[in-house]
Amino acid sequence: GNDDSDVDLSDAGHDPSEASRDEYLAGINLHRILRRLEADGRLPLDTDLNAMQTGIIQSQRAQQRYESIIPPAWQRRPLSMQATTIVLSSPDPLGTLKGLSQNLPSIAHFLASVRVPPSLEKLAEDATALASRVGAVSPGWGDAAFGLYVNSNPVDVERPSFNVFQLLSVIREEDKKLRELESRVRPVLKFASESLGSSSDWKTLLAVRNAMDMGMDKLKQIGNNLSGASELYGDKELPVSKKYRIDVGRGGKNAVLYLNDIEKDPEYRSWPSSLQEMLMRSQYGGAPTVRRNLFTLLVVMDPASGVAQPSLSVAAQLMNSQVPLRIGVLIVNENDVANGLASPHPSWNDGQRRFHARDSSLILRFLAKEFGGLTSFSCLVQMSHMSDTDITVSEYIDKHVAFLNEMGVVQGMGVRYNLEAIVKSGKIDSVTKRIDITYEQAVSFASDKLIAPGMSFFNGLPLPDASDRESFGAAVNEIFSYEQQNIMELVVKGIISDGPKSVYAAVLRKGDNLFKQFHPLLRESEGVYFALDSSELDSDVDSLLVPSSPSISLEEVRALYLIEAFVDFESTEGVGAAIALMDINISPPEAWYESKTAVASKISPSGPVESPGGLAMFNILRSVSQFNASDVKAALLSLLPGNFDSTSDVAAVINQLEQVDKEVRQKLIDVVSAEHTKVSPSPRPEKNFYIA
Repeated sequence: GNDDSDVDLSDAGHDPSEASRDEYLAGINLHRILRRLEADGRLPLDTDLNAMQTGIIQSQRAQQRYESIIPPAWQRRPLSMQATTIVLSSPDPLGTLKGLSQNLPSIAHFLASVRVPPSLEKLAEDATALASRVGAVSPGWGDAAFGLYVNSNPVDVERPSFNVFQLLSVIREEDKKLRELESRVRPVLKFASESLGSSSDWKTLLAVRNAMDMGMDKLKQIGNNLSGASELYGDKELPVSKKYRIDVGRGGKNAVLYLNDIEKDPEYRSWPSSLQEMLMRSQYGGAPTVRRNLFTLLVVMDPASGVAQPSLSVAAQLMNSQVPLRIGVLIVNENDVANGLASPHPSWNDGQRRFHARDSSLILRFLAKEFGGLTSFSCLVQMSHMSDTDITVSEYIDKHVAFLNEMGVVQGMGVRYNLEAIVKSGKIDSVTKRIDITYEQAVSFASDKLIAPGMSFFNGLPLPDASDRESFGAAVNEIFSYEQQNIMELVVKGIISDGPKSVYAAVLRKGDNLFKQFHPLLRESEGVYFALDSSELDSDVDSLLVPSSPSISLEEVRALYLIEAFVDFESTEGVGAAIALMDINISPPEAWYESKTAVASKISPSGPVESPGGLAMFNILRSVSQFNASDVKAALLSLLPGNFDSTSDVAAVINQLEQVDKEVRQKLIDVVSAEHTKVSPSPRPEKNFYIA
């Protein structure tokens, strides 16, 4: 210990008769420490106590000067809670929060003296526990709960590349959605206001909000009590649009190029693997991040066509939000798909020929093999933004090389030699299983599924095309929300589990309204009516294609619907529309068999027909009941190019259809040889349309 001469008691302001003070000095309350030691019978000597107390007092003075700038560490721990207390008690919370955030160092010592209410401390503990369960815990701040959300959309402000404009972009997007919602809701508010006895739109919205808080049963009850709803639907629930899926998950081996695999790729190793953990995060507004291929997006495209592909941007946004999305691309040429046959590999021609879908497929596969699927995806997105697609294959390769250099993936022009070599040869050496894709298989798969460039499928659910960019975003959001809810239900039911089974297969197997092929009638649209005199409808029974199937006989059909197609026989689009309608008869949905429903079809010209190929199609379809639907489809596909000089040329092409029986081929030739110089129906409102 120290003797009295070692310590200047008077200078420290300490009375030796008072060994310890019952107060905190320099963060230490010596009096309370002594009470604990006294209980154990281990009290120090008075001289030592005086020396300790005097030293603490001297330290207190120095610390007070330091605390005028920044409080000590032991006082900084509850600083966030103390700041929250000030903000909550302020008449201007936002202004106070701004002032505290911008001036924290200079006012920290004042905040340290603020008392935090116990209720706020309890609330903070509960919030921290909740944040830990849903994953809203900042990895850079220990166990601190942190998260910024705009209408439940997470904004990663801790990302090094974050800037305030990203936050503004999210806010603008939400504002746009609110305006769209308002434009839809406002027209019906007047009716709802009258029904709820309120003249205020705002009060009406509050009434709806209160009903939703009460639960769905209460909301349905209010809806059924509305006079308009009762007249339309009676006691039934309000109608909900049903979704349908196309089975694009099976049969695509060696056809679809999958650019990533959430379950196997090393980029996703840090993602949680538990579906239950994912489920909890999603319930509290978090992204459904889990190391499973929960969602699969198939994009059918032809980069050479110049057709916009907005689903690629959707994929990029979902991936940035850490949504477990597997991306598959099917690159095909539209004419090849329509013909059901891949065009031959084009010659190099010194790189001066126009680039083709086959070239895009080869380049994408090579990039996936050499640099990974995500790099190839970045190139695909970049190339889809080209304003001019009428370029040579050499220029197309140059654009890839320039972008790879810009990303820092490669340096120099060495990779150009490799890209040119594979485009010339049409082959890639040493491919892996994932990229063992052939263009011929891709065309065959697209033709079998009746899908074409411009289409996209989210877990088999068709996404809207790019014809209406205004409504595209809202429609995609609605489909994503629907499918996310569907996935959660399958997880809860145990259909999707943590085992190795494919999520994609489970979704397609358990999905409602699953179709093996796509056809235009599945597109949801509002009915459009026009006046059509009954005398204009061809009453010839021979032109009626009646469905036939081993699963159900025509005598068993309870409901038979007639769909008549008016198409342009002189265009590829028109003949394609006719074939799409015929496919319903060839491959109808299983649900129709169960309900004993069938559709008969009839195909008529929408405009003048005078070419030999068009007249041949007209004659075949006028006598369609004499043939099998598959044979008629084969004949129409063979006539698609339409460049025939005479009826004999048409007959020669039909005679080469090896998949059609010889006797049937002769019968088709007899039909197309019927003399018709020109067919001139009355004007129609559109070139290609259906009536039902």
